[in-house]
Amino acid sequence: RLRMSNDIHDLYKFKNNHRPANCSIQEDNLGSGGDELGANVAGNQAHEKVIRGHQPVQRDDNSKTDELGRGVNSKRRRIYAANVDAKLWNDKFPYDKIADNQRDRNETEKVVVFGMETSLHLRIPERVKTITQHLPYVRDGLGHCDEGGHFVETTGASLVRVAKAVDRAIFHGDVRNRCLVSLDAGSGNGYPSMVFSQLFDKGFHIGAELCPGLVANSMSNLKALTAKGVVNLMDGKLDKEQVEQFGELAHNVPPRAFFVHGNLEAIEHLGGFDFVYGFDAVNSWETKLAMANAWNHPKSRRCMVVVSNSTEAEMEALGYKDIIFKEGVRVQFRTSGNESLVAHVYKRKSLRKCRHKYSFESPNAETCPMFAKAFELYRKGDEVARMTFTGYKKNTLLFDANLGSDPYSLMPQRGERRNRRGLPATVNVSAEDNASLGTWKVRRLWNKCYIGLT
Repeated sequence: RLRMSNDIHDLYKFKNNHRPANCSIQEDNLGSGGDELGANVAGNQAHEKVIRGHQPVQRDDNSKTDELGRGVNSKRRRIYAANVDAKLWNDKFPYDKIADNQRDRNETEKVVVFGMETSLHLRIPERVKTITQHLPYVRDGLGHCDEGGHFVETTGASLVRVAKAVDRAIFHGDVRNRCLVSLDAGSGNGYPSMVFSQLFDKGFHIGAELCPGLVANSMSNLKALTAKGVVNLMDGKLDKEQVEQFGELAHNVPPRAFFVHGNLEAIEHLGGFDFVYGFDAVNSWETKLAMANAWNHPKSRRCMVVVSNSTEAEMEALGYKDIIFKEGVRVQFRTSGNESLVAHVYKRKSLRKCRHKYSFESPNAETCPMFAKAFELYRKGDEVARMTFTGYKKNTLLFDANLGSDPYSLMPQRGERRNRRGLPATVNVSAEDNASLGTWKVRRLWNKCYIGLT
Protein backbone atom coordinates (compact mmCIF):
# COMPACT_ATOMS: atom_id res chain seq x y z
CA ARG A 1 0.00 0.00 0.00
CA LEU A 2 1.02 3.56 -0.70
CA ARG A 3 0.48 6.38 1.82
CA MET A 4 -0.13 9.62 -0.10
CA SER A 5 1.17 13.01 1.04
CA ASN A 6 -0.92 16.20 1.14
CA ASP A 7 0.48 17.89 -1.94
CA ILE A 8 -0.82 15.19 -4.35
CA HIS A 9 -3.88 14.24 -2.38
CA ASP A 10 -6.16 16.80 -4.01
CA LEU A 11 -5.13 15.59 -7.48
CA TYR A 12 -5.97 12.05 -6.58
CA LYS A 13 -9.42 13.00 -5.21
CA PHE A 14 -10.22 14.84 -8.45
CA LYS A 15 -9.27 11.84 -10.64
CA ASN A 16 -11.04 9.31 -8.46
CA ASN A 17 -14.35 11.06 -7.87
CA HIS A 18 -13.54 12.59 -4.50
CA ARG A 19 -12.59 9.46 -2.63
CA PRO A 20 -11.95 9.85 1.16
CA ALA A 21 -8.70 11.46 2.14
CA ASN A 22 -7.50 8.64 4.33
CA CYS A 23 -8.03 5.92 1.73
CA SER A 24 -5.29 3.47 0.79
CA ILE A 25 -5.15 2.37 -2.86
CA GLN A 26 -3.94 -0.82 -4.38
CA GLU A 27 -1.78 -0.38 -7.44
CA ASP A 28 -4.06 -2.50 -9.63
CA ASN A 29 -7.03 -0.12 -8.96
CA LEU A 30 -5.26 3.03 -10.10
CA GLY A 31 -6.16 2.57 -13.74
CA SER A 32 -4.07 4.14 -16.45
CA GLY A 33 -2.79 6.87 -14.16
CA GLY A 34 -1.68 4.46 -11.44
CA ASP A 35 1.95 4.19 -12.52
CA GLU A 36 2.34 7.95 -12.79
CA LEU A 37 0.60 8.57 -9.50
CA GLY A 38 2.68 5.85 -7.76
CA ALA A 39 5.83 7.42 -9.11
CA ASN A 40 4.74 10.84 -7.82
CA VAL A 41 4.01 9.37 -4.39
CA ALA A 42 7.38 7.60 -4.21
CA GLY A 43 9.23 10.70 -5.41
CA ASN A 44 7.50 12.91 -2.84
CA GLN A 45 8.28 10.48 -0.01
CA ALA A 46 11.93 10.40 -1.03
CA HIS A 47 11.95 14.22 -1.04
CA GLU A 48 10.50 14.27 2.48
CA LYS A 49 13.25 11.89 3.65
CA VAL A 50 15.91 14.23 2.27
CA ILE A 51 14.33 17.20 4.05
CA ARG A 52 14.13 15.34 7.35
CA GLY A 53 17.80 14.42 7.00
CA HIS A 54 17.55 10.83 8.20
CA GLN A 55 16.04 7.49 7.29
CA PRO A 56 13.48 6.09 9.70
CA VAL A 57 14.79 3.10 11.64
CA GLN A 58 12.82 -0.11 11.44
CA ARG A 59 12.31 -1.40 14.96
CA ASP A 60 10.49 -4.22 16.66
CA ASP A 61 8.06 -3.89 19.50
CA ASN A 62 10.74 -5.20 21.90
CA SER A 63 13.46 -2.82 20.71
CA LYS A 64 14.89 -0.28 23.21
CA THR A 65 15.88 2.29 20.56
CA ASP A 66 13.84 5.22 19.36
CA GLU A 67 13.31 6.46 15.77
CA LEU A 68 16.74 8.10 15.69
CA GLY A 69 18.52 4.92 16.74
CA ARG A 70 19.36 6.20 20.21
CA GLY A 71 19.85 3.63 22.98
CA VAL A 72 18.52 3.55 26.51
CA ASN A 73 18.60 7.00 28.05
CA SER A 74 21.21 8.05 30.58
CA LYS A 75 18.92 7.72 33.60
CA ARG A 76 18.18 4.09 32.80
CA ARG A 77 21.88 3.43 32.45
CA ARG A 78 22.51 5.05 35.83
CA ILE A 79 19.76 2.98 37.42
CA TYR A 80 21.20 -0.22 35.95
CA ALA A 81 24.71 0.65 37.15
CA ALA A 82 23.37 1.48 40.63
CA ASN A 83 21.56 -1.86 40.80
CA VAL A 84 24.72 -3.76 39.83
CA ASP A 85 26.85 -1.86 42.35
CA ALA A 86 24.27 -2.47 45.09
CA LYS A 87 24.26 -6.22 44.49
CA LEU A 88 28.08 -6.35 44.57
CA TRP A 89 28.07 -4.23 47.73
CA ASN A 90 25.56 -6.54 49.44
CA ASP A 91 27.72 -9.56 48.64
CA LYS A 92 30.78 -7.98 50.30
CA PHE A 93 28.95 -6.40 53.26
CA PRO A 94 26.07 -8.74 54.17
CA TYR A 95 25.30 -6.80 57.37
CA ASP A 96 25.09 -3.40 55.64
CA LYS A 97 22.84 -4.13 52.71
CA ILE A 98 21.38 -1.37 50.55
CA ALA A 99 18.45 -1.35 48.12
CA ASP A 100 19.29 -3.10 44.85
CA ASN A 101 16.29 -1.89 42.80
CA GLN A 102 14.96 1.56 42.02
CA ARG A 103 11.56 1.11 43.67
CA ASP A 104 13.05 0.32 47.08
CA ARG A 105 15.70 2.96 46.57
CA ASN A 106 13.08 5.67 46.04
CA GLU A 107 11.30 4.66 49.24
CA THR A 108 14.27 4.45 51.59
CA GLU A 109 17.29 6.31 50.19
CA LYS A 110 16.10 9.60 48.75
CA VAL A 111 18.23 12.64 49.59
CA VAL A 112 18.34 16.26 48.50
CA VAL A 113 21.33 17.09 46.27
CA PHE A 114 21.63 20.67 45.01
CA GLY A 115 17.97 21.32 45.85
CA MET A 116 16.63 18.25 44.03
CA GLU A 117 15.48 14.90 45.42
CA THR A 118 17.35 11.89 44.08
CA SER A 119 18.10 8.32 45.08
CA LEU A 120 21.01 7.92 42.63
CA HIS A 121 23.69 9.37 44.85
CA LEU A 122 27.03 8.21 46.22
CA ARG A 123 26.64 6.39 49.52
CA ILE A 124 29.55 7.03 51.88
CA PRO A 125 29.90 4.54 54.75
CA GLU A 126 29.66 6.00 58.23
CA ARG A 127 33.12 4.80 59.19
CA VAL A 128 34.60 6.83 56.32
CA LYS A 129 32.74 9.97 57.42
CA THR A 130 34.01 9.64 60.99
CA ILE A 131 37.68 8.85 60.31
CA THR A 132 38.93 12.22 61.57
CA GLN A 133 36.11 12.81 64.06
CA HIS A 134 37.26 13.36 67.68
CA LEU A 135 40.91 12.98 66.61
CA PRO A 136 43.83 15.43 66.68
CA TYR A 137 44.14 14.94 62.94
CA VAL A 138 47.22 16.65 61.46
CA ARG A 139 46.95 17.96 57.91
CA ASP A 140 50.18 19.90 57.53
CA GLY A 141 51.28 20.83 61.02
CA LEU A 142 54.78 19.43 60.55
CA GLY A 143 55.03 20.23 56.88
CA HIS A 144 57.90 19.80 54.46
CA CYS A 145 61.49 19.65 55.62
CA ASP A 146 63.94 19.63 52.75
CA GLU A 147 62.25 17.90 49.81
CA GLY A 148 60.55 19.72 46.99
CA GLY A 149 57.21 18.86 45.45
CA HIS A 150 53.58 19.59 46.22
CA PHE A 151 50.86 17.68 47.99
CA VAL A 152 47.15 18.13 48.43
CA GLU A 153 44.60 16.04 50.29
CA THR A 154 41.64 14.51 48.50
CA THR A 155 38.11 14.15 49.88
CA GLY A 156 36.60 11.01 51.36
CA ALA A 157 33.85 10.91 48.73
CA SER A 158 36.42 10.94 45.91
CA LEU A 159 38.35 8.08 47.52
CA VAL A 160 35.12 6.08 47.85
CA ARG A 161 34.60 6.56 44.10
CA VAL A 162 38.15 5.40 43.42
CA ALA A 163 37.65 2.35 45.64
CA LYS A 164 34.45 1.45 43.78
CA ALA A 165 36.22 1.84 40.42
CA VAL A 166 39.05 -0.44 41.59
CA ASP A 167 36.47 -2.92 42.87
CA ARG A 168 34.76 -2.99 39.46
CA ALA A 169 38.06 -3.34 37.61
CA ILE A 170 39.22 -6.38 39.61
CA PHE A 171 37.03 -9.26 38.49
CA HIS A 172 33.94 -7.01 38.60
CA GLY A 173 33.47 -6.87 42.34
CA ASP A 174 34.77 -10.21 43.57
CA VAL A 175 34.02 -10.86 47.25
CA ARG A 176 37.78 -11.27 47.86
CA ASN A 177 38.28 -7.62 46.94
CA ARG A 178 37.63 -6.79 50.58
CA CYS A 179 41.07 -8.30 51.29
CA LEU A 180 43.05 -6.17 48.84
CA VAL A 181 46.62 -5.11 49.61
CA SER A 182 47.36 -1.60 48.34
CA LEU A 183 50.30 0.76 47.92
CA ASP A 184 49.79 4.52 48.10
CA ALA A 185 52.77 5.81 46.11
CA GLY A 186 53.28 9.29 47.54
CA SER A 187 50.99 9.03 50.57
CA GLY A 188 51.16 12.64 51.85
CA ASN A 189 49.31 12.78 55.18
CA GLY A 190 48.14 9.18 54.78
CA TYR A 191 44.43 9.86 54.26
CA PRO A 192 43.93 7.55 51.21
CA SER A 193 45.45 4.54 52.98
CA MET A 194 43.27 5.15 56.03
CA VAL A 195 40.12 5.35 53.88
CA PHE A 196 41.08 2.16 52.05
CA SER A 197 41.67 0.49 55.43
CA GLN A 198 38.00 1.11 56.30
CA LEU A 199 36.62 -0.08 52.94
CA PHE A 200 39.03 -2.97 52.22
CA ASP A 201 39.22 -3.65 55.93
CA LYS A 202 40.42 -7.25 55.69
CA GLY A 203 43.46 -6.35 53.57
CA PHE A 204 46.62 -4.35 54.21
CA HIS A 205 47.61 -0.86 53.06
CA ILE A 206 51.06 0.73 52.85
CA GLY A 207 51.89 4.36 52.17
CA ALA A 208 55.31 5.42 50.86
CA GLU A 209 56.40 9.06 51.10
CA LEU A 210 59.71 10.88 50.56
CA CYS A 211 59.16 13.93 52.78
CA PRO A 212 59.87 13.04 56.45
CA GLY A 213 57.47 15.73 57.67
CA LEU A 214 54.55 14.18 55.80
CA VAL A 215 55.53 10.68 56.97
CA ALA A 216 55.50 12.00 60.54
CA ASN A 217 52.00 13.43 59.88
CA SER A 218 50.85 10.06 58.54
CA MET A 219 52.24 8.13 61.50
CA SER A 220 50.65 10.56 63.97
CA ASN A 221 47.24 10.30 62.27
CA LEU A 222 47.48 6.51 62.03
CA LYS A 223 48.39 6.29 65.71
CA ALA A 224 45.30 8.29 66.71
CA LEU A 225 42.92 6.31 64.45
CA THR A 226 44.36 3.00 65.66
CA ALA A 227 43.66 4.00 69.27
CA LYS A 228 40.11 4.96 68.32
CA GLY A 229 39.55 1.62 66.57
CA VAL A 230 41.00 -0.40 69.45
CA VAL A 231 38.55 1.31 71.82
CA ASN A 232 35.68 0.30 69.50
CA LEU A 233 36.87 -3.31 69.56
CA MET A 234 37.10 -3.28 73.36
CA ASP A 235 33.57 -1.84 73.58
CA GLY A 236 32.23 -4.73 71.49
CA LYS A 237 31.22 -2.61 68.49
CA LEU A 238 32.03 -5.53 66.13
CA ASP A 239 30.32 -8.20 68.22
CA LYS A 240 27.39 -10.11 66.75
CA GLU A 241 24.65 -8.23 68.61
CA GLN A 242 26.04 -4.80 67.76
CA VAL A 243 26.67 -5.66 64.11
CA GLU A 244 23.20 -7.11 63.56
CA GLN A 245 21.64 -4.03 65.13
CA PHE A 246 23.78 -1.19 63.71
CA GLY A 247 25.74 -2.81 60.88
CA GLU A 248 29.47 -3.39 60.55
CA LEU A 249 30.27 -0.08 58.82
CA ALA A 250 28.94 2.12 61.59
CA HIS A 251 32.18 2.24 63.60
CA ASN A 252 35.87 2.60 62.75
CA VAL A 253 38.19 -0.38 63.00
CA PRO A 254 41.93 -0.17 63.72
CA PRO A 255 43.54 0.45 60.31
CA ARG A 256 45.53 -2.44 58.95
CA ALA A 257 48.02 0.03 57.51
CA PHE A 258 51.65 1.12 57.76
CA PHE A 259 53.71 4.06 56.45
CA VAL A 260 57.24 3.93 55.08
CA HIS A 261 59.74 6.74 54.59
CA GLY A 262 61.46 6.19 51.26
CA ASN A 263 62.00 7.25 47.67
CA LEU A 264 59.59 5.88 45.07
CA GLU A 265 62.48 5.55 42.63
CA ALA A 266 63.96 2.89 44.93
CA ILE A 267 60.95 0.56 44.48
CA GLU A 268 62.23 -2.44 42.54
CA HIS A 269 58.95 -4.27 41.98
CA LEU A 270 55.35 -4.42 43.23
CA GLY A 271 55.36 -7.96 44.56
CA GLY A 272 52.80 -8.50 47.33
CA PHE A 273 50.45 -5.71 46.20
CA ASP A 274 47.08 -6.08 44.51
CA PHE A 275 46.75 -2.47 43.34
CA VAL A 276 48.69 0.81 43.37
CA TYR A 277 47.11 4.20 44.03
CA GLY A 278 49.47 6.78 42.56
CA PHE A 279 48.36 10.41 42.72
CA ASP A 280 51.36 11.27 40.52
CA ALA A 281 50.36 14.58 38.94
CA VAL A 282 53.27 16.36 40.67
CA ASN A 283 55.84 13.56 40.41
CA SER A 284 58.89 14.04 38.22
CA TRP A 285 59.24 12.16 34.94
CA GLU A 286 62.07 10.07 36.44
CA THR A 287 59.83 8.99 39.33
CA LYS A 288 57.04 8.02 36.92
CA LEU A 289 59.53 6.02 34.84
CA ALA A 290 60.70 4.19 37.96
CA MET A 291 57.10 3.24 38.83
CA ALA A 292 56.56 2.03 35.26
CA ASN A 293 59.66 -0.17 35.51
CA ALA A 294 58.40 -1.55 38.82
CA TRP A 295 55.03 -2.39 37.20
CA ASN A 296 56.74 -4.17 34.27
CA HIS A 297 58.96 -6.24 36.57
CA PRO A 298 58.24 -10.01 36.39
CA LYS A 299 57.70 -10.15 40.16
CA SER A 300 54.88 -7.60 39.81
CA ARG A 301 52.70 -9.86 37.67
CA ARG A 302 50.15 -10.33 40.49
CA CYS A 303 49.58 -6.57 40.86
CA MET A 304 46.23 -6.16 39.10
CA VAL A 305 45.39 -2.43 38.95
CA VAL A 306 47.24 0.87 38.88
CA VAL A 307 45.51 4.23 39.46
CA SER A 308 47.29 7.20 37.91
CA ASN A 309 46.71 10.77 36.77
CA SER A 310 48.47 9.99 33.48
CA THR A 311 46.44 9.52 30.30
CA GLU A 312 46.71 6.49 28.04
CA ALA A 313 49.17 8.26 25.75
CA GLU A 314 51.34 9.25 28.72
CA MET A 315 51.24 5.71 30.13
CA GLU A 316 52.39 4.39 26.77
CA ALA A 317 55.20 6.97 26.65
CA LEU A 318 56.30 5.94 30.15
CA GLY A 319 56.58 2.35 28.97
CA TYR A 320 53.74 0.68 30.87
CA LYS A 321 53.05 -2.78 29.45
CA ASP A 322 50.11 -5.14 29.68
CA ILE A 323 47.55 -2.52 30.77
CA ILE A 324 44.09 -1.57 29.58
CA PHE A 325 42.10 1.52 30.54
CA LYS A 326 38.90 0.81 32.49
CA GLU A 327 37.44 4.15 33.62
CA GLY A 328 38.23 7.64 34.88
CA VAL A 329 37.19 9.05 38.26
CA ARG A 330 37.06 12.75 39.12
CA VAL A 331 39.03 13.34 42.35
CA GLN A 332 38.24 16.51 44.32
CA PHE A 333 40.73 18.35 46.55
CA ARG A 334 40.30 19.75 50.05
CA THR A 335 40.86 23.33 48.96
CA SER A 336 38.89 26.55 49.00
CA GLY A 337 38.27 26.36 45.26
CA ASN A 338 36.74 23.75 42.99
CA GLU A 339 39.95 21.94 42.10
CA SER A 340 40.08 18.37 40.85
CA LEU A 341 41.99 15.91 38.70
CA VAL A 342 41.00 12.71 36.91
CA ALA A 343 42.25 9.43 38.32
CA HIS A 344 42.60 6.90 35.50
CA VAL A 345 42.06 3.26 36.46
CA TYR A 346 44.15 0.75 34.47
CA LYS A 347 43.88 -3.02 34.72
CA ARG A 348 46.47 -5.64 33.82
CA LYS A 349 45.39 -7.01 30.46
CA SER A 350 46.62 -10.58 30.98
CA LEU A 351 44.62 -11.04 34.19
CA ARG A 352 42.68 -14.31 34.37
CA LYS A 353 40.32 -15.05 37.23
CA CYS A 354 40.62 -18.81 36.87
CA ARG A 355 44.35 -18.85 37.65
CA HIS A 356 45.00 -15.65 39.61
CA LYS A 357 45.74 -15.47 43.33
CA TYR A 358 45.28 -12.47 45.54
CA SER A 359 48.08 -11.28 47.79
CA PHE A 360 46.51 -12.74 50.93
CA GLU A 361 46.33 -16.10 49.14
CA SER A 362 50.10 -16.01 48.46
CA PRO A 363 51.66 -15.29 51.87
CA ASN A 364 55.12 -16.32 50.68
CA ALA A 365 55.26 -13.97 47.68
CA GLU A 366 58.47 -11.97 47.47
CA THR A 367 58.21 -8.29 48.34
CA CYS A 368 60.39 -5.24 47.75
CA PRO A 369 63.07 -4.70 50.46
CA MET A 370 61.68 -1.23 51.18
CA PHE A 371 58.45 -2.80 52.49
CA ALA A 372 59.99 -5.83 54.22
CA LYS A 373 59.23 -4.63 57.76
CA ALA A 374 55.63 -3.71 56.92
CA PHE A 375 54.87 -7.08 55.32
CA GLU A 376 56.54 -8.90 58.22
CA LEU A 377 54.18 -7.23 60.69
CA TYR A 378 51.20 -7.95 58.43
CA ARG A 379 51.93 -11.61 57.72
CA LYS A 380 53.22 -12.72 61.11
CA GLY A 381 50.46 -10.87 62.92
CA ASP A 382 47.72 -12.48 60.81
CA GLU A 383 49.04 -15.95 61.60
CA VAL A 384 48.06 -15.60 65.26
CA ALA A 385 45.29 -12.99 64.91
CA ARG A 386 41.80 -13.66 66.20
CA MET A 387 38.76 -12.91 64.02
CA THR A 388 35.73 -10.83 64.83
CA PHE A 389 32.18 -11.79 63.91
CA THR A 390 32.54 -10.04 60.54
CA GLY A 391 35.84 -11.73 59.60
CA TYR A 392 38.07 -8.78 60.49
CA LYS A 393 41.45 -9.95 61.86
CA LYS A 394 42.80 -8.31 65.03
CA ASN A 395 46.46 -8.04 64.08
CA THR A 396 47.81 -7.06 67.48
CA LEU A 397 51.41 -7.12 66.23
CA LEU A 398 50.58 -4.38 63.71
CA PHE A 399 48.47 -2.43 66.20
CA ASP A 400 51.28 -2.41 68.78
CA ALA A 401 53.75 -1.16 66.17
CA ASN A 402 51.47 1.72 65.16
CA LEU A 403 50.55 2.67 68.73
CA GLY A 404 54.18 2.58 69.85
CA SER A 405 55.57 4.56 66.91
CA ASP A 406 57.36 7.87 67.40
CA PRO A 407 56.31 10.15 64.51
CA TYR A 408 58.73 12.91 65.50
CA SER A 409 61.77 10.64 65.28
CA LEU A 410 61.88 11.28 61.53
CA MET A 411 61.97 15.04 61.98
CA PRO A 412 65.18 17.09 62.05
CA GLN A 413 66.41 18.36 65.39
CA ARG A 414 65.06 21.66 66.68
CA GLY A 415 68.23 23.65 65.91
CA GLU A 416 68.62 22.02 62.52
CA ARG A 417 65.05 22.80 61.53
CA ARG A 418 65.42 26.43 62.65
CA ASN A 419 68.58 26.88 60.59
CA ARG A 420 66.87 25.44 57.54
CA ARG A 421 64.38 28.29 57.55
CA GLY A 422 64.88 30.40 54.45
CA LEU A 423 66.40 27.69 52.29
CA PRO A 424 64.58 26.73 49.12
CA ALA A 425 63.07 23.26 48.95
CA THR A 426 65.55 22.18 46.25
CA VAL A 427 68.61 22.78 48.48
CA ASN A 428 69.94 19.70 50.27
CA VAL A 429 72.81 20.22 52.70
CA SER A 430 74.37 17.93 55.25
CA ALA A 431 73.65 18.28 58.96
CA GLU A 432 77.20 19.52 59.65
CA ASP A 433 77.06 22.22 57.01
CA ASN A 434 73.54 23.17 58.01
CA ALA A 435 74.50 23.66 61.67
CA SER A 436 77.25 26.07 60.73
CA LEU A 437 75.11 28.24 58.47
CA GLY A 438 74.50 31.79 59.68
CA THR A 439 71.94 34.33 58.50
CA TRP A 440 74.18 35.90 55.85
CA LYS A 441 75.28 32.46 54.63
CA VAL A 442 71.65 31.36 54.29
CA ARG A 443 70.84 34.46 52.24
CA ARG A 444 73.94 33.94 50.09
CA LEU A 445 73.11 30.28 49.47
CA TRP A 446 69.54 31.23 48.59
CA ASN A 447 70.72 33.77 46.02
CA LYS A 448 73.15 31.31 44.54
CA CYS A 449 70.47 28.62 44.16
CA TYR A 450 67.96 31.14 42.80
CA ILE A 451 70.42 32.28 40.12
CA GLY A 452 71.20 28.67 39.27
CA LEU A 453 67.54 27.75 38.96
CA THR A 454 66.69 30.73 36.76
